[in-house]
Amino acid sequence: MSKSLYLECGSGISGDMTVAALLDLGADREVLEKSLESLKLPGYEIAITRVKKSGLDACDFNVILDAEHENHDHDMAYLHGDGAEVHDHPHDHEHHHDHEHAHSHDHDHTGEHHHHHEHRGLPEILAIIRSGGLTPGARALAERIFQILAEAEAKAHGVPLDQVHFHEVGAVDSIVDIVAAAVCLDNLAPDEVIVTGLSEGSGFVRCQHGMIPVPVPAVLNIVQAHGLTLVPTGIQGELVTPTGAAIVAAIRTKETLPASFKCTRTGLGAGKRTYERPSLLRAMMLETEENDEKDTIWKLECNIDDCTGEALGYCMGKLLRSGARDVHYIPVYMKKNRPAYQLDVICDDKTRETLENIIFAETTTIGIRRCRMERTVMKREFATIATEYGHVTVKICRHGEIEKIYPEYESAAVIAEKSGMPVGELVRGSYRNIKKETKKHEIFKTTFLRPVCMHRRRLPGYVLCRLQIVIDEDSLERYGNEKSEFGKRLRNSIDWEEECFYQNNRRCAFLNDENLCDLYKELGPDSLCDTCRLYPRHTEEYRVCVNYSLSLSCPEAARIILSCKEPVRFLEEETDEEDDFEEFDFMMFSSWKTREMFCSGFCRTANCRCRSA
Repeated sequence: MSKSLYLECGSGISGDMTVAALLDLGADREVLEKSLESLKLPGYEIAITRVKKSGLDACDFNVILDAEHENHDHDMAYLHGDGAEVHDHPHDHEHHHDHEHAHSHDHDHTGEHHHHHEHRGLPEILAIIRSGGLTPGARALAERIFQILAEAEAKAHGVPLDQVHFHEVGAVDSIVDIVAAAVCLDNLAPDEVIVTGLSEGSGFVRCQHGMIPVPVPAVLNIVQAHGLTLVPTGIQGELVTPTGAAIVAAIRTKETLPASFKCTRTGLGAGKRTYERPSLLRAMMLETEENDEKDTIWKLECNIDDCTGEALGYCMGKLLRSGARDVHYIPVYMKKNRPAYQLDVICDDKTRETLENIIFAETTTIGIRRCRMERTVMKREFATIATEYGHVTVKICRHGEIEKIYPEYESAAVIAEKSGMPVGELVRGSYRNIKKETKKHEIFKTTFLRPVCMHRRRLPGYVLCRLQIVIDEDSLERYGNEKSEFGKRLRNSIDWEEECFYQNNRRCAFLNDENLCDLYKELGPDSLCDTCRLYPRHTEEYRVCVNYSLSLSCPEAARIILSCKEPVRFLEEETDEEDDFEEFDFMMFSSWKTREMFCSGFCRTANCRCRSA
């Protein structure tokens, strides 16, 4: 199954709306809070609460600034130019706080606004992000969002990129919004992100430079640069903020929903501004069958009756270099029996306009026909195999149970140039080696976990064993250097000589009464050693084959594999260690083709006790 995140931006999008929707969708709140704490930004606190919008229960993510850093982002009178009036914050929703904060929404402004505005450049903001304890994925995404914003602001103000100083988006709350969105997205880790269109308002809003039209210049620049779609609503106000547009530009992979899908989770994020339409962003987690690889392409077609073959050849090369999926032309006969060529170009939506311009510029045609087409494609990946002539790159294509493996012509051509052998012979030789490799199923022995027979009871056929949880070298070093309060317990729970965890009554020292791991709870999933993270699975990629194995010390793994219909081979391997007891391990091997069968077929049932052994 493929996991897709869909953002429904019918009421626009902003940074705080995005964070709230993702939290409501299931992003880990604790991970978010720890990540934000690591930034060491002063002058704010966050509140994650539940609110009502048009009777709908939604999550609200609020960055509460102190008096020095307040920037009036959701102050409607200030935004729309009524700064001389006394105003407070009219919310169209009720707050139901999970916990209280020492702040008020009443700002009693009269006359002009005199507030401290922080103007940070891109280097200063990137330094703040890099100084925090973010995951590499979250850090890269946050930097990408700010890069997009910087490029848009530079264009709007007519200054070089290194001279851009952010105003509103350089403020504390905007930095927090962007980093929080990056952390939540990294935590959810969708395979793709779908955004169909951004609903936008009209009119004017106030910013640091005065009154500006909606969509604001930064939003328009982002939309133009990244091919986003705006949907006018007629609402007076700014529905799409520069932060929201930059987030979409950084994460969107598709702009169309799949033909069919299952919705597994939904999240609703509330905005702060009050418009005719409730300020809500809905996030959905969708599942689609991986084998159902359907997407949309464009076919461009034109007839050319007065163009040379050389010109068409040049045009074909330029089209392919500019992003065309495929290009071909065929001889045809037109009216009055004139000989001509029919040019066909396959492309995606992003490159369509560019390719049309190339066709007009490089050929004599005066019109291009186009149509949008759906297609089903096989999943493709590349691998390298060894042949008697050298290493050749092959393309592996899969659709359901169908698998095809082809040598790549360019790879074979390189070897042909070096060896002087005809490329056709190399391709045929590659096919022969592919068949040999796909028949191989090499046996690889896992070393990170072994069941150790501690003592035998005098009962027929009964052996009492415990699992020795062996710790890999990298994890041992990490545990020894752990500086947190939990680190002392961690180090005292390790048998440093045997390089494994101590056990209490045949249970792992970190396994609590709820059969949950205290190590995971305190230090997160990255703290787990290889044994805890992978057991009982083991994979080994060998050229074009992937071998999967399971340890039969897991009862549920043993049940699953012994009940499968495919042939199973067993390996018994004794170690060279001299102990007072007999040490052994059994592994089972199967020719399963798909990682999904391997990863989801076991250790997901209630009767599996391998985690609490």
